[in-house]
Amino acid sequence: MVHAKGDGDIDEWKAAVGLTHPVKGLTSFDGQMSEDPDGKFVVENKGWNGETKDSQERTVTIQGQYESGQTAPKLQSLTLPSGKKIKCKKGGPAAEKEEDKMESDRPLPQYPEQEKDKEDKDKEMEKEKEKDMEKEEEKRPSYEPP
Repeated sequence: MVHAKGDGDIDEWKAAVGLTHPVKGLTSFDGQMSEDPDGKFVVENKGWNGETKDSQERTVTIQGQYESGQTAPKLQSLTLPSGKKIKCKKGGPAAEKEEDKMESDRPLPQYPEQEKDKEDKDKEMEKEKEKDMEKEEEKRPSYEPP
């Protein structure tokens, strides 16, 4: 969550995300992703979802791209737009206040790169089959009526 109800009106937001393991990249439908020099990823609002009223809650979902077979990274830290920093530790949150606690044992969801690769391979195979069929058609003797 990047904005809680009662946190005041904001025109835009930005949050920094620290992970337990390196990743190839992060993506979010809710924001633009970038990586800072410290290796933390930063998610910023898109034009349509920056303004958030005091009475609204704003949540952001992220997905990561990492090596298959790699242990899924977990959230290590989060810096909210208000500047509040939340650190997580293995086995649970390190925050002292209940409202600052955050679960860190949930692995980062991986975006479907493997599915995309599979779809691309399937398309390539389909094209190859079509080419093979065309070649077979060319080899067949044509029938011309007498």
